[in-house]
Amino acid sequence: MAQLFTEAENRLLTQTGPGTPMGELMRRYWIPAFLSERLPMENSEPFEITLLGESLVAFRGRNGQVGLMDSKCPHRRASLVLARVEDDCALRCIYHGWKVDAQGQVLETPPEPPNSRFAQSIRHRAYPTREAGGIIWTYMGPEEERPEFPMWPFNGLPEGHVWANHFYQPSNWLQGLEGDLDAAHGGYLHYSKEEWDRQRNSNSRLGKFLFDPRPQTAVEPAPWGLQTAFRYHLEEENEAVFWIHPLISPFYTMFSHAEDGAQGGLFHAWVPSTDDSHYVYSVVWQRESPLTEDRRQAIDATQGYTAVDKANGYLSVNWDGKGYRQDRESMTEGLSFSGFEGVHLQDLAIQHSMGPVVDRSKENLCAEDFLIIQARRFFLETLEKLARGEELPALQPGMDYSRIEHRWVFAPSSTSLAEVLTRKDWDSSTEENTRDVSTVKAAWSALGVDGAV
Repeated sequence: MAQLFTEAENRLLTQTGPGTPMGELMRRYWIPAFLSERLPMENSEPFEITLLGESLVAFRGRNGQVGLMDSKCPHRRASLVLARVEDDCALRCIYHGWKVDAQGQVLETPPEPPNSRFAQSIRHRAYPTREAGGIIWTYMGPEEERPEFPMWPFNGLPEGHVWANHFYQPSNWLQGLEGDLDAAHGGYLHYSKEEWDRQRNSNSRLGKFLFDPRPQTAVEPAPWGLQTAFRYHLEEENEAVFWIHPLISPFYTMFSHAEDGAQGGLFHAWVPSTDDSHYVYSVVWQRESPLTEDRRQAIDATQGYTAVDKANGYLSVNWDGKGYRQDRESMTEGLSFSGFEGVHLQDLAIQHSMGPVVDRSKENLCAEDFLIIQARRFFLETLEKLARGEELPALQPGMDYSRIEHRWVFAPSSTSLAEVLTRKDWDSSTEENTRDVSTVKAAWSALGVDGAV
């Protein structure tokens, strides 16, 4: 088979540090820096975080403002993680008392003579921040290129309507994002007998994907990046759920959901830390009503959002230093296809197993990888636009992030993906979605998985 992606192209897509093409592209966008919960309003301590290959210190001033800057003092490069937090959102280095504010201005150099103007000649590397949706966001690119802050659909909602989470994953960012575009893995990697029974017995057809081991996909260009569509057969083969699923530059996706009439969605981001690691963000939101504790627990039972070790850099609690704990007994008993519990852990484990950075030149891609191929080509083409100085996806003047199309459609399985993408007036509200469907599809029988028949 002809090589689809070269080692050079792979490096272009996976390297995101300062001065790299993909790193410079990502720096043109507002990106998640960390969860707001990592800097509570009271008694928060500075902490170090690496974003796009840069070691930064994050802190919250007593005025509530959040600062994000180079983690080393501009004087003698002592760690500012050890610094004192000042009232005016500034850090004072404990080595010589230099004071630097959140804009990177050196305000005081106490050991210098009283009339010294030395401080005014120094500018410390610092980045602007915004807080929205339970996340601290930052912009790390050229100031003259800074875009408007994106108004995601969850930004203005009350606190109880939004639930933000993230994991730290020891592998390259692109492995995570590509997993979200891979429709076919869901029925295998994410199979468990418990989840099978939950989907089969649920009146809602929104999140059902286990009954179709061979889903179809489609893609079309969009102002924000790519618009993709997944089609999954339901229990009855003549019915299907279609997921209209945007890929938003540089590393975002969104799904829609509607439970008991509460319209909302699921936002994902894969934010590079180093070239060998990234943060996986998930934000669940509901517009009309708060997310109840029962609803959060139901989501968590499938996703496993809370299975993180917050004292250990937000790694999965199943991380043992080398990999993720796998339950081989559950595989033998037919309770789990993968031996990992929860969608997030399943994704983390398989993506980590590929190595820190996949060598995509050694892959053997097939028909089911259509969206993966299109996404890589999209990123390569976007890098060319950046090099030519052209307008980048999702950064057009007046771009309204809150109106990016993400929806579910229930339709006969014979409906073409092209028609679903074209009919933008179709969504889950156009059809009744509580019909009880009980006939289970038998395509799983060849896999020998208990319960999937």
